Amino acid sequence: MKNTLLKVSSLFLAGIFILSLLPALIASASTIDSGKCGNNLTWTLTNTGTLTVSGSGEMTSTPWKDKYSSRIRTVIINSGVTSIEEEAFKDCTALNQVSIAGSVTGIGSHAFDNTAWYKAQADGLIYLGKVAYKYKGTMPKDTMVVIKNGTKGIAGSAFYQCKTLKRITIPESVTRIGAGAFQYCEALTNFTIPNNVTSIAARLFSGCISLTNVTIPYNVTSIGYAAFYRCSALTSIIVPNSVTSIEGNAFSFCTKLKNITIPNSVKSIGEDAFHNCTSLNNISIPDSVESIGYLAFEDCSALKSITIPSSVTNLGKQVFSGCFGLEKIVVDSKNTKYHSSGNCIIETAKKTLIAGCKNSIIPSDGSVTSIGNSAFMGCTSLTEIDIPKNVTSIGISAFFCCSSLTEIDIPKNVTSIGSSAFFCCSSLRTITIPTKVKSIEESTFYGCTDLVSIFLSDQVTKIGSSAFDKCSALKDVYYYGNENQWNRIAIENGNILLIDATIHFDWNLHKHSWDTGVITLQPTETTTGLKTFTCTICGAKKTEPIPVSSTINTEKAKENKNGIFVQVCVTASELKDVAGAGTKLNKAGGATVKDNENVGTGMVLTKTDGTKKMIIVYGDVNGDANITTADARLALRQAVNLEKYGKDTPQYYACNVDSEGDVTTSDARLILRAAVNLEDPNIWLK
Repeated sequence: MKNTLLKVSSLFLAGIFILSLLPALIASASTIDSGKCGNNLTWTLTNTGTLTVSGSGEMTSTPWKDKYSSRIRTVIINSGVTSIEEEAFKDCTALNQVSIAGSVTGIGSHAFDNTAWYKAQADGLIYLGKVAYKYKGTMPKDTMVVIKNGTKGIAGSAFYQCKTLKRITIPESVTRIGAGAFQYCEALTNFTIPNNVTSIAARLFSGCISLTNVTIPYNVTSIGYAAFYRCSALTSIIVPNSVTSIEGNAFSFCTKLKNITIPNSVKSIGEDAFHNCTSLNNISIPDSVESIGYLAFEDCSALKSITIPSSVTNLGKQVFSGCFGLEKIVVDSKNTKYHSSGNCIIETAKKTLIAGCKNSIIPSDGSVTSIGNSAFMGCTSLTEIDIPKNVTSIGISAFFCCSSLTEIDIPKNVTSIGSSAFFCCSSLRTITIPTKVKSIEESTFYGCTDLVSIFLSDQVTKIGSSAFDKCSALKDVYYYGNENQWNRIAIENGNILLIDATIHFDWNLHKHSWDTGVITLQPTETTTGLKTFTCTICGAKKTEPIPVSSTINTEKAKENKNGIFVQVCVTASELKDVAGAGTKLNKAGGATVKDNENVGTGMVLTKTDGTKKMIIVYGDVNGDANITTADARLALRQAVNLEKYGKDTPQYYACNVDSEGDVTTSDARLILRAAVNLEDPNIWLK
């Protein structure tokens, strides 16, 4: 009995002692701070270092980081929370316990790096709750990873720079893969994204230089920023028609990417989305796309043609900059904001040309009054362009690095030329600044290394910094004002080559003395050519069109690759009428054929485009413009190998009147019959 009383007394005293400590214990676990860390998430931190996140949805902020990083020892993420922000607990060096509910499917990059908890983890793939958090340590060569069944997410940067990761198998339970999860996995060649993943995160495969095949499921709605950046082995990819947006830099520097089909679900293509896809030779933009971002197709040098659909209402600047292979630009006729003309994209209401290519012809119908910023930027194949008189302004970097541009005539109505407008136009030889331009802006002609002469109006009051820097060939400035006016121009730094050039004062407008000109663009059967003339006094240039070069095909003359075959007794005047104005006819020795002379074999017709064509008159073997027994004798000698006319010579073609294989005695007999008026030679021209 006594022992029992002693035990009861002891328990009673212990209970009193514990109750006396309870206020202190309660005080030691009190909240020291709290707040919101998501739309429906709250956080609390106790004085014991326990941080608890409760509520539902995504974590969007980490208010505790700057103030309490060193005090956090335990992290509890309660059920309902779906994600943890990147670097949320990074550098919380005292953190040694982490409890994460199964509702969490996403963990941002480096969320628990440099914590006591992370340092205590063994090398290999670390899991946090239902998420594959990170591969720790050095990965062996040709590693193959299998994510365990039931895993819901792969954290951001989980396999970052795992350069020896060869293959990974991911279960269908995974619904989220974080940003940069496989960035710089340089040995990874194939990847299948699980069917329940709905977005491709930013930088997901960035720098995966061996990746050749990616399967994107039909639940994916967006391709994130730089998702496939520098996937340089990727040649093609199928984008499912569930995708609505392709973000900036998504495929930039995929240098082997040749084919990609953009589905008609996509509404936006981001900035630099296909930048430097140098093998991309064909892309079809569907009529669902409303926005194409800045530099979206920059440096896609293999791209030949592009069509902008009617749905596009926002076209970024420099969309096709550096696409020097681009030959054809078309805007759908139903587009209400933009239209195309002469392979130019024009913002209709503003009358601004916003993009061109090497085959652009700026319309002269008044639909263009401004050449927009960077309109022809990086168009290195552009050799010349005519700017119509309606144009009043040339934008910033409009012809930036058009290194093949040899000449350009700026019309007199232009009042402003933007900075760097002709930057590094290294083939440009002369330029005339019109009288309405008051200021030459910064770097306007920087790096125009072939620029020899400048014609400068006396209305210019300012020349901006480096406007003519690196113009190493500059020799002459023809200035329309006097020396006093020249000295009043505010010439900023970087223009020493301009100052050191020979300044020709009072250079008034004069009557040009044009040279004979050179053909600078050959005409074809469908397009006119150009002939450029240079003033022998001032070096100014002008161009004249060369008519379409058509193939001659009439009753009296027919043209093929071997020459022009002409009926007998056709005069030079008649042939030139058929060939077109401006053609010339010469004898074999070079003498001009008079208009009333008959055309004979061996004469040469020079077309307006400079093309020379040999004349063949069937039966006229000796080239005297007649058919005689002497021609029949020459044909017979050719048939029995006593003459040696080569098969590509006009004499051989003249012998071969039946146009059947080699010259035979039958051809000689036909020519003899024509010589004695028993055969009509004109029937030989088929």
